[in-house]
Amino acid sequence: MSDIIWNVNPNNDSMEELLSRMREYATTVLEAKEIEYTLDFGGEAKSKISLQIKSNLYLIFKEAVNNLAKYSECTHAIIKFSQIDKKIHLCVEDNGKGFDLKEISHRGGLYNMQHRADEIGDIYP
Repeated sequence: MSDIIWNVNPNNDSMEELLSRMREYATTVLEAKEIEYTLDFGGEAKSKISLQIKSNLYLIFKEAVNNLAKYSECTHAIIKFSQIDKKIHLCVEDNGKGFDLKEISHRGGLYNMQHRADEIGDIYP
């Protein structure tokens, strides 16, 4: 419920607020699993972003962090976020066991992340 309230609050419609929320979420999830991590959010932009872009980026981020914490069996993660011109880059890496896409029986999370990235691309070409 707190994610919904945060998301619809127009005071949070900036890249700076999004990155702050992402940082809080990653810290909570990864520290609970005793995973060491590095967050590199580069030069944090203070630009305004739309509700739809903010929501999609945050949900992609949450899915990636959850998958990492739940399935990777890693001990260290690196999460990088950058915005260069009109391109947004989110990279989530870990030293875990990896996965073979062909062997995944449930791909809902991966599909949702791709769908949300496509939606952002349609809005933010």
